[in-house]
Amino acid sequence: MTKLKRQSLWGITLILPLLLCVFCFSGYSAKHRAQQQEVRDDLPIVEYKEEDLGALPGDPATGLQWKRRAAFNTVSPGSGAVPVKLGEGVLGTVYDLPMTHVVRQPIPAADLVVIGDVLSAEAILSADYSAVFSQFKVRPVEILKGVAPQSELVVKRSGGAVKFPNGRVIQRGKQFERMPRLGKRYILFLSANKKTADYSIITGYDVSGDVATPLDVPANSQEKKLFELYQNIKLENLINAIKKEVSGK
Repeated sequence: MTKLKRQSLWGITLILPLLLCVFCFSGYSAKHRAQQQEVRDDLPIVEYKEEDLGALPGDPATGLQWKRRAAFNTVSPGSGAVPVKLGEGVLGTVYDLPMTHVVRQPIPAADLVVIGDVLSAEAILSADYSAVFSQFKVRPVEILKGVAPQSELVVKRSGGAVKFPNGRVIQRGKQFERMPRLGKRYILFLSANKKTADYSIITGYDVSGDVATPLDVPANSQEKKLFELYQNIKLENLINAIKKEVSGK
């Protein structure tokens, strides 16, 4: 074999592994990018535009919607810490681990238990752009506990999806919590937030059909028993069970 042929074969031997690595990495990167774009279908999405998400027109920094956004800031006022804004370089999906002290009985913990229809769903950035939360308008159909002060309730939950100008989408939330879906009917267990005149979701059941389906996904076997307590039972039976517990009879 001539010296030239040996050099050519040696060159091919070196180049082929490199080409294979490039091909595999490109395939992985494409797959990874595709996976990053898979957004949980229950998450509302907001486009990241700081210039459009300051104090709303007619709503100064002391306004109600601003207070609702500020409630989700990751840095406490006066702490001196600088919030880390959500950005295109942050992790794509972050779901907080389940709480170790999940409310075992949502009825005693709830200020308001309501059967309601979800009229709107939107993701909103916190006032310091470091977090995202989802806000829903719910029209009460029946009140099972408490008193609804308005004909429409503002209901919120931590988490949502954020879309950046480059098309990248990041997701935030809690691992076992899901979001109510637009147009569906739920029994919601709500805690009242007096400062922001709205409610936070403790948990709930989808009752759009004839039977109840838990809104949230249990984190462990203990919580699974709690969330499945009323799963697949008829709506009428669920309502009667809640009313009975509320009345203490």
